[in-house]
Amino acid sequence: MNLRVIALFLSFLVAGCDGGVNIQALEARVAALEQENKSLKSQVDSLGLQFEVESFEKFAFMRPGDDGYSPVRFDLGVLTVRLADVKPYANGSKITLNFGNLTSARINGLRAKLDWGKVDEKGVPLNDKAKSRNVTFEQVR
Repeated sequence: MNLRVIALFLSFLVAGCDGGVNIQALEARVAALEQENKSLKSQVDSLGLQFEVESFEKFAFMRPGDDGYSPVRFDLGVLTVRLADVKPYANGSKITLNFGNLTSARINGLRAKLDWGKVDEKGVPLNDKAKSRNVTFEQVR
């Protein structure tokens, strides 16, 4: 009986020693994965920033009463857009947009998606309540 207990105890010791080697290997692997994760997170963060900058160049955010033009990047270069006038019209508003063509090229059939709506107290658009419309401008000079 004592021989069985000793054999069982020795088997636990052997298994425990083997597990210690595996734990060290696993700890090394976890450390390597954490380092790789940090590197990938850094790369994603830098790509995210570039994406945000690029996406902001492709639209203009304007509010009634704002002065000046907003640049909008498109395939041929940059156009500027200004909200020139807002007047009540039927159940909504009628707006006038002024475009500035920095390319000096004649642009026919310029298409845009116009979104409009309300903003919260901080000036952040309430996108879930926004309306939109695709429009085509005949000629931009």
